Amino acid sequence: MKLADRAYALALSLLCAGTSNIRAEIIAATHIDWTNSGHVSPTVQNTVAGFNYGYYPANTGTNGVFSTTGMFPVTNPNGQYWNGSDGGDTPAQSQFDIHPGSGGTTVVRRYTVASGSEPLVSGPVRIVGRFFELNSGFTHVFVTADPDGDAGPAARTTVVPSQDPVPTPSVEVTIPKPISFDVTLNVSPGTTIDFGALAMDNYYSDSTGLIAWIVDDSTAVPTNLLSSPLGSPNWSFFNGYQDFRGLCYGMATDGVTGGTDPTTFELAGGGYPYQYGGLLYLENADSGKATRFDSMRIDVTATNDFAQPPSLYLLRHNSDPASIDPVADDRYERLPVPAVRHPANATGQPYYTFDLTTLQSSQRAGYGFAICGSSANNSTPIVVSEISAVANRVSNSEVVPTKPFWVEWTNGHRYGISTSRGNWEQVQAEAVSHGGHLVSFGSTPGQTFSTAEENDFVAQTFTDPEGWYIGLKQVSPTPAMEPAQGWQWVSGEDTSYTRWHPGEPNNYFGAGEDYGMMILSISSTGTWHDTRLPGYPETSNYRGIVELPTPGTGERNFFVSSISARSNIFDAGLTTSTQGGFLPPSINLTGLGGKLLRFPKIHGTLNTAADFSGPDGAHTPGRSCDLNAVGGISGYLNGNNTPALVGVFIGAAQPSTPPARLDFSTSQIGENFTTLAPALGQVFFIGDGLTSEGLSQQFTIPAGAEKLYFGYPDGKFRFSPDWINGPSPDRTPDS
Repeated sequence: MKLADRAYALALSLLCAGTSNIRAEIIAATHIDWTNSGHVSPTVQNTVAGFNYGYYPANTGTNGVFSTTGMFPVTNPNGQYWNGSDGGDTPAQSQFDIHPGSGGTTVVRRYTVASGSEPLVSGPVRIVGRFFELNSGFTHVFVTADPDGDAGPAARTTVVPSQDPVPTPSVEVTIPKPISFDVTLNVSPGTTIDFGALAMDNYYSDSTGLIAWIVDDSTAVPTNLLSSPLGSPNWSFFNGYQDFRGLCYGMATDGVTGGTDPTTFELAGGGYPYQYGGLLYLENADSGKATRFDSMRIDVTATNDFAQPPSLYLLRHNSDPASIDPVADDRYERLPVPAVRHPANATGQPYYTFDLTTLQSSQRAGYGFAICGSSANNSTPIVVSEISAVANRVSNSEVVPTKPFWVEWTNGHRYGISTSRGNWEQVQAEAVSHGGHLVSFGSTPGQTFSTAEENDFVAQTFTDPEGWYIGLKQVSPTPAMEPAQGWQWVSGEDTSYTRWHPGEPNNYFGAGEDYGMMILSISSTGTWHDTRLPGYPETSNYRGIVELPTPGTGERNFFVSSISARSNIFDAGLTTSTQGGFLPPSINLTGLGGKLLRFPKIHGTLNTAADFSGPDGAHTPGRSCDLNAVGGISGYLNGNNTPALVGVFIGAAQPSTPPARLDFSTSQIGENFTTLAPALGQVFFIGDGLTSEGLSQQFTIPAGAEKLYFGYPDGKFRFSPDWINGPSPDRTPDS
């Protein structure tokens, strides 16, 4: 094994443990045992001495005798792979996949500890990775270990799948549910670890992706790529059936950087303005571990580049964000670390790095990261060849826990979106951990508010259309009770008030629809639906609205769910529009003059037909904003940017005389200020509420201010119904 040839940016130094054993932080990785000079199945080079490419003979399932007889490298126009002497009738293996042979022949990639020039390792090692689908075959997969490597099949222990009480021999892998594994076991020189796949029907369609790391149990390794909607990997086999996320995960961590690497892929995010990619370092729930990051790197190709240096977001929650934009996901925190652009890697392509070592340990500990930014060419995505990190596995006590952004309503209760996703019971468990429960629209004796108004408040505040779990559960229903009886609020409140969607509850998908959801894509009025435990559709990938029955101890938070791109800032304070567009939304600041306001999370898209951007604006060269005052509201000037999110403070009365307009051109105030004190009626730049390094900007509320309005300098001229979502101003951290 040549460590110098393994160029992925994880800690690769050899660690001495005593005088007799050498512990390698990264012992082996299935997909690093190749280079990327081939188009599909890369040429075999720098092979890890401990890996052998073979099979169990026909019809022996997971218990056959391992053999490499007849296996040899095969060259074709698409690169090189390992195959058997009789062509397609025997198993084949390439960088990212293993393919069973005919007649049920089991394909196996075997690693033998301390064989050849491999590290001398004894003690616990961690096996981390996943099997994923590359076509439509009905394939079962497994990982087994033999402690001494010579006792034969009877001595093998099944470590994947690890199902209680007794592990099953194998488990099916399908789209979109890969089989992930993260297990620790004791090894010694000679221990064999087998990664295998069984052909279950037509072996021609049983190609299965495999990515696995064998590492020291204290080493941090990525467990998946950040997001699922990744596009156009340069991979020609089995088009239409790949688990693209798994495939791109392999490409991103294969250790080869540069634009000549054919294994490239497009970043997620649907194009402008947020394109993102990153790595997850998820842990088993009982591991007690997390990851502390020292640096990150992303290699892009010359096809497209970031328009400006990208931003870095740290995942602070041990859950898979799937396809959620990190800018919009409360599980992420933007880190105040600038990106450094390097013009050329070894093959002449640009790349970006982030150095986190100046941050405190708690600021850089988490479960993954995302690199996010807009592309220079908004008609094409950014193409990436590598995403990597230098990191260490640490105690999860170093992680600053995430919690919802609480918004207080008139009843003194606080409401927020759960940070975790899962099934109904899992999200309810999180709500209980915060001291509350999933939101309950019941009533209690003596309450001074309308339950219907509370239902309206939640539906109008948390407007994401995907749906939310609510605290409604059907407890031990008998057949005679189905589907309408036995419903209870987890808070214990009275259930006399209902807002079921027409036709609900109905057990539409059969028995077990015992949980409540509010699905705003079906009805924006906040009606309720009965669903099964995983939600609807049944993905177990939903969040819920958490209710805390106590007021906060700090100062107020505010939440604005959306701002239409046609919100015209010059109509602030009016009851009807005089300037075209829509009336801008606002928050009530009565009595808060002199306080500081900040915006921890603003995200969304803005489309002017000429420019596409996030809340900061597009910064298109040659375009600017130069607008005069309207009534008592000042003009707005920015010589270096197109329209962006702006605000204006208004007092009890509409201003009659406009104050001087502020100039946010680069040569004047600019957009990178840390503090700003606008006057009443003075339009000011907000953007995403952060400096270029990710620090929160602070705005002083002027004396006499009663409302802050949000809009755009020329909302009248918007050509798209796009909007900015969720500006969340507050004055204390999650009070």
